[in-house]
Amino acid sequence: MKKLILGIIFIMILAGCGEKNKEGKVNEDISKKIKVGITQIVEHPSLDLIRTGVEDALKNSRYKDEIIFNYQNAQGDFITAQTIAAQFNENSDIAVAITTPSAQAALNKIQEKPLFFTAVTNPVVAGLKGKNITGVSDMSPVREQVKLIQELLPETKTIGTIYTTSEANSTYLVQEFTVAAEKAGYTVIARGVTNVTEIASAMDSLMGEVDALYTAKDNNIATLAFCSFGLCASAGYVLNDLLDLESDRLHIRKHKRPFASVLIPVWQGIILFPFLILVSFFIALWLPGKFVAVLILYFFSSVTYSFFLKKQVIVDVMLLAALYTLRILAGAAATGIIPSFWLLAFSMFIFLSLAIVKRYSELQILIKQNKKIPAGRGYSVDDLNVIP
Repeated sequence: MKKLILGIIFIMILAGCGEKNKEGKVNEDISKKIKVGITQIVEHPSLDLIRTGVEDALKNSRYKDEIIFNYQNAQGDFITAQTIAAQFNENSDIAVAITTPSAQAALNKIQEKPLFFTAVTNPVVAGLKGKNITGVSDMSPVREQVKLIQELLPETKTIGTIYTTSEANSTYLVQEFTVAAEKAGYTVIARGVTNVTEIASAMDSLMGEVDALYTAKDNNIATLAFCSFGLCASAGYVLNDLLDLESDRLHIRKHKRPFASVLIPVWQGIILFPFLILVSFFIALWLPGKFVAVLILYFFSSVTYSFFLKKQVIVDVMLLAALYTLRILAGAAATGIIPSFWLLAFSMFIFLSLAIVKRYSELQILIKQNKKIPAGRGYSVDDLNVIP
């Protein structure tokens, strides 16, 4: 919804930048390129999706051939964000700020040109007010979340939460949740951190005092979860490639994989697998228990697939679909977002379809090679009539 609204706002602003002649065509005096500067405080999957949404909305507008994008990332540094904003004030017609720090930096430097923000929980508290600025909020429904805790965890009396003290979004959200929770009769214990290295100690101090943990939308926690799960998933791929080494070397495409082609020595893979797992679970120690539970389930499911279930017809594609859906559940557990039934149902459907298409394409390749059974799998070309 945020991306759609922001896209609409942009198109409306751009539509007002020029006049039309009687034939309804844009006059030549506005045919120059419209420079859109996009500033983002840090690289993060959710923030990258917002940026992509803004770009897609504009690329699909009538002004798609008149727009030049200038994307800049501050790499987590506010001073860099201010430098980027100053540059946009000089060489951009419109500025887009993703996250509160980027928006605050942009408003400090850009006073006249149109400025839009997104991924901001409370723009008023963040001081994002002015004649040239507007945008959309991503405020969480804290009252509904408290009601959900009452329904799912009726024995809960004390709720703990961790937030980043330097993030206005995180601080405000925890304050709002605390008010809503205390009205419902809960005791809330909040621990503030200044960086990711303090999360572990804050978590340790909370776990013995609380019955439940509330995770606010906090970029530090979300980034840690992304790194932890990414390392675990990578370990799964390494293990699978090591086990499929011989069959991959006989495959028309898979023989180009790093281990099969000896681009990376096998002994490095043997060392890399446990290293990735250890780092993944070490990072997970700083994250909510629900995320850790999903991570453990994913890891054991992935190992089971690699050793046994990838040779079981139908079971293998169902497990592959489940593994990808677990990634969504892990993200939800880390950020405190409750995924809808329809999102999970669609995810299972689309991932199952992709897994089946993959098996189908592999069997088609076998036919071209005059082979019947793929190495390391339980399918044969006779299953082509069943798989579609």
